[in-house]
Amino acid sequence: MINGGEDIGAVVADLGSVTTKFGYAGEDYPRAYFASNVGMLQNEGDTPNTCENKENSSLNHYIDALWTRTDLELKWPIGPKGEVNDWDAIESIIMFSSKKLNTQLSETPILLAEKSNAGAHNRHKYAEMLFENFSVPALFLGRDAVLSCFATGKTTGTCVDVGGQATVTPVVDGWINQHGVETSFIGGTFLQKYFKLLLEAKKLSLKPTQAFKKDSKPGFFTDETTWAHSYKEFLELEVVRDILAFTGRVSDMAVDESAPQFTSVPGIPYELPDGTEVIVGLERFKGPELYFNTDPLKNSGKDSPLKSLLREYGAEGEGPLTLVQHVMNSIQNSDRESQNSLANS
Repeated sequence: MINGGEDIGAVVADLGSVTTKFGYAGEDYPRAYFASNVGMLQNEGDTPNTCENKENSSLNHYIDALWTRTDLELKWPIGPKGEVNDWDAIESIIMFSSKKLNTQLSETPILLAEKSNAGAHNRHKYAEMLFENFSVPALFLGRDAVLSCFATGKTTGTCVDVGGQATVTPVVDGWINQHGVETSFIGGTFLQKYFKLLLEAKKLSLKPTQAFKKDSKPGFFTDETTWAHSYKEFLELEVVRDILAFTGRVSDMAVDESAPQFTSVPGIPYELPDGTEVIVGLERFKGPELYFNTDPLKNSGKDSPLKSLLREYGAEGEGPLTLVQHVMNSIQNSDRESQNSLANS
């Protein structure tokens, strides 16, 4: 990018509901990559990751500090659809990211990616914050699906984004067809919670590494029984995420527990944070299978943990659509003249 006659790299920012990524245009990987949640703690001193909350001076925002202290209550300022519910926390995340990049945002243009179905209010607030609070010289807000197509050298395509939720977006000539945008709650977060239920059914311990810390700085590591529910749940899901990433597989055929080929599936060993080695068998297929077959969600008992999980996502009725069905619906709901290009791109 040329700015003031000089060739400089613009900052590329992607604030998602699960992770935040900041880096420079032209580089292969982001320089700052961390969870999008913020830790809240009564003001008992500063850490390098602290940003003061403007509305309540008795609270601090702790960014990316989950691995160094356990006395935090977690909050997610960005919802699964990209809606922002805490702009002060967003400002803290941006401020922390600029420190990680070791750059002044007032001297660098910014390309900010946003969800395909994010509203105009978000755009206005981001622009207001970046111009007024950070004095950025230039700002471009781009839809993430469009940017993904451009990154692959295309202007037309069907973009499937599986983050906190799954979103299917048709992009035609660099523009999003909003009528064809499909969303599903079966994204990464739901899949981790579902996989956690499968592991807990095997009586596996999902205690995170923080539960085994020894000789830690007083006040920064607390007893597990005092942890906030949001903090404990997040760390347990991080263990689940690692197990799923290491052992998870998509089967070449539909998973059927009664079929001969699935009765003796070889397991994959995994060492839990407490040092115990477990064997993950059929569960490693049953998790990712939800993207292609949602029948297991239809057969949950009335008071089962799975039913409670579906109730949390407001999905107690008929079973949700598969990811393949969402892709087909997205294409079919788009303009007829662009359907062939969307299906073949």
